[in-house]
Amino acid sequence: MDDTALGNKGFRKLAGNLNSRDRAEFENQFRDLFSSSEARHAKGVVYAWVTQKPIPRLRGESNIVYIGRTEQTLSDRQRKYAKRENSDYNWARYEFIIPQFGAITVMYADAGAIAKTSEKEPEKAAEAALLHCYFKDHLEYPPFNRQVPREPKQSV
Repeated sequence: MDDTALGNKGFRKLAGNLNSRDRAEFENQFRDLFSSSEARHAKGVVYAWVTQKPIPRLRGESNIVYIGRTEQTLSDRQRKYAKRENSDYNWARYEFIIPQFGAITVMYADAGAIAKTSEKEPEKAAEAALLHCYFKDHLEYPPFNRQVPREPKQSV
């Protein structure tokens, strides 16, 4: 699974990207990316962070480094993490990934359209289905994902 597969599912790219190799500039880019008008209006979505070049996985390769969801807007969900993503622990990932695999862009789609379900929480269902697809393709989850979701009721 990669950004082409996401595009085929109706995902859109958030304008801008994370490409700075300077920590202070990176933190500003992160804050700006998720403060955009588009991010402030993207609500109830499932999203993925993707690099320009694919990253080798256990099986195959993928440029998806994170799959997430939010009932809030992308801005409300992510903007507050600018400092945390710039911490020593997290910065080490970006410091490696950006020079090796290129800028990180954010793609998002309406969770209800992706989940194709009438569940109360389409965001959870959409995220679980995408992670399930990713796992089937690569036998592991994206590198930035830390939690394993419940098994989806249906595939995407």
